[in-house]
Amino acid sequence: MAGRHSAAGPPSTPEFPRRRDLRQHHRRPAPRSPRLVTRVLTLLLSVAALAVLATGASRLLEPADPAAPVAAPAPSSAATATDPGDSTAGAPSAVRAVQALLDARAAALLARDGAGWRAAVAGDDSVNGPGVAALAAYRERTRVTFDRLEPVPLGTWHWEVTGSGPALSAERAQQLPAGSWVARTTLVWSVAGAGDDPVRRQQDLTVVPRDGGWAVADDADGETVPDLWDLGAVRVVTSERAVVIGTAERSELDKVARLATTSARSVDAVWGTAWPRATVVEVPADQQQMARLLGRDDDAGLEQIAAVTTGELVGGRGATRGDHVVVNPRGFGQLAALGQEVVLTHELTHVATRSGATRAVPLWLSEGFADWVGYRGTRLSRQDVAADLLTQVRAGRPPRALPTSDDFDPTKTSDVGPAYSSAWLAVEALAQRYGDDRVVALYRTASREGAATDDPDAALDASLASVLGTDRAGVDALWRAEIAQLAAPR
Repeated sequence: MAGRHSAAGPPSTPEFPRRRDLRQHHRRPAPRSPRLVTRVLTLLLSVAALAVLATGASRLLEPADPAAPVAAPAPSSAATATDPGDSTAGAPSAVRAVQALLDARAAALLARDGAGWRAAVAGDDSVNGPGVAALAAYRERTRVTFDRLEPVPLGTWHWEVTGSGPALSAERAQQLPAGSWVARTTLVWSVAGAGDDPVRRQQDLTVVPRDGGWAVADDADGETVPDLWDLGAVRVVTSERAVVIGTAERSELDKVARLATTSARSVDAVWGTAWPRATVVEVPADQQQMARLLGRDDDAGLEQIAAVTTGELVGGRGATRGDHVVVNPRGFGQLAALGQEVVLTHELTHVATRSGATRAVPLWLSEGFADWVGYRGTRLSRQDVAADLLTQVRAGRPPRALPTSDDFDPTKTSDVGPAYSSAWLAVEALAQRYGDDRVVALYRTASREGAATDDPDAALDASLASVLGTDRAGVDALWRAEIAQLAAPR
């Protein structure tokens, strides 16, 4: 790239609608369409994101430290001091034995060996009373999971036993043999040809003694967040730049796969090609499924969201790995084709920038940069892209500062559109002043090692000084000048 970028272009035409017209129109009344925005859950320091972390949600786990001692599992409350299962369940040898059991089960899955997969499940003689029905339900769930995974091109799949999960309730312990316990594991899986970093998520498995070893009796006695194949039959569509996995209709997956290839090339044009050549994109059948994939109790606020990028937090500085894009079928489906392309370009920008990052950047820079890449080449005017912000300014409610994490959080604000417009305009203003190449260099520097601090704002301060020769006050002044210019009467 060379020179300065400008989003300004020819006057709006039907082929290049204004920002608010990127939404698909419906003849009959419909719920309010979502803004052309996305949310990067793993980088939001919000109550909602912290709640996801606290419950060990699927893609937000710190990887286990192989050098750390393994916590001994707590024995079932049904065991006594004289039970052979008591000492066995509390020993590291039990953890190693369960690990061996799960290693064999993972190998069976990758080999498509159904008998080997089912061999890990406890027999009916391991439970009593209501536990029989619970075991039968688990056995059926695992059978269905094995079948649904058949079309998924898995690259890796294994469990890492990290210790014990929650203690069994007294009622549950009575249904299981003495010495039974909940093993806390991390399920690690990846898709062949779609990046090197796997997804890691917590899965608590109830294990019971069997013939001197262990068997799995359930996955519902602890915390487990589902994957797509736990929610319905999955289809897989592969394109040049994406592996699209979904419970949605095949036509939707085909469309997303095509758009992902176009969007990925747009990201390459700005960021270069040193990021995964294919990305996993998940397309659930409805918004409720999306909420479950994100470890949420409900889908409140998700109607504002067209897609999210999720990944595993690593390194303690907010960097992520194993990033996937999750599409909200409700929000995404209400967008016109141009809007859908902008959204996927935005999300794939997150995948690209985070693939080599060692630290998080302030959220306004992350979202503003992704929108800046997303809107390039659309020929939308700056007035159109900033419309949400300008409407607020003209109503006498100008922003007091660059947007914070709360401003991007749909559970804390009824309209996240102005935050995204503000962030985009800040990055656009920097590109106008300093040029595209230096804005990209700023992001690379701020998101990688160099500054002697773990604070994203302090790291950005150092990067602003070294790359652009300015500071946050200078960015703020430049941004406010752009707002005033665009909001002025014409």
